[in-house]
Amino acid sequence: SRESAHALATNAGLTVAKSVTKRLDVLVVSDPDTQSGKARKAREYGTRIMVESAFWRTIGAPVG
Repeated sequence: SRESAHALATNAGLTVAKSVTKRLDVLVVSDPDTQSGKARKAREYGTRIMVESAFWRTIGAPVG
């Protein structure tokens, strides 16, 4: 669930944001080719976009 995902990210020491700003470090997406408004803005800002499964492995969360 989204709540569980937020908790895992927060427990890994990350701050979860609801919107894309120039200060955002990583946008986590399910589809790397998404053309959502958030993804377009992240690309415009040069923000790294990471697929969920890679993100969870990076922070050591169980994937599956």
